[in-house]
Amino acid sequence: MKPQLKGDKVICMEITDISEDLPLRRYRNDVVAREAEVRIKVGGRIYTRLFCLPSHLEELAIGHLKSEGFDLSSISNLEVEEGNPRRFRPR
Repeated sequence: MKPQLKGDKVICMEITDISEDLPLRRYRNDVVAREAEVRIKVGGRIYTRLFCLPSHLEELAIGHLKSEGFDLSSISNLEVEEGNPRRFRPR
């Protein structure tokens, strides 16, 4: 089954359940969180890349930079961009 987007935060895909007790594999469809690469740029240069849910990205960047000890008043150019969503590969 090819993964299908359901909105911007979740994806529907095939899940494989593996039992430790029995040599069985079960397959089912389920909805899982979509992860995205987010690049935080400070002064035009990539400071870090994070993998997270693709929502509230500016708040995420500000909170991350604050937790890293940045003085936000000294940042003149802050950019937050989402890269391609992480691709799930069914096995």
